[in-house]
Amino acid sequence: MIYKEENRLKKIFKYELPVKGVPIKETLLLSLPKNSQVLSVGNQRGILVLWAAVDTDAKEKEQHLITLVTTGSALPDIQNADFLGTVLFNYDSYVVHLFHEKV
Repeated sequence: MIYKEENRLKKIFKYELPVKGVPIKETLLLSLPKNSQVLSVGNQRGILVLWAAVDTDAKEKEQHLITLVTTGSALPDIQNADFLGTVLFNYDSYVVHLFHEKV
């Protein structure tokens, strides 16, 4: 179960993903508590956000690479990444696809 590990309860936290502009084809490095699980991404009031189940008592951090690609852009090397989801902006006229991998 993703929400409990070694008898430790996890909590769902939200992280804003800073993006530079249009068109997007970039990567972001996100530092999360160890053994976090990225759950989903979305558009919340025009801001790109990511939700993850995290152990708030974890002392160590781990790095997560998030790759953002707009529709029509060439895909970078994402062989080891999992697809996170597609997020729509600007009344569905701007579409971003996100991929995730632990590094």
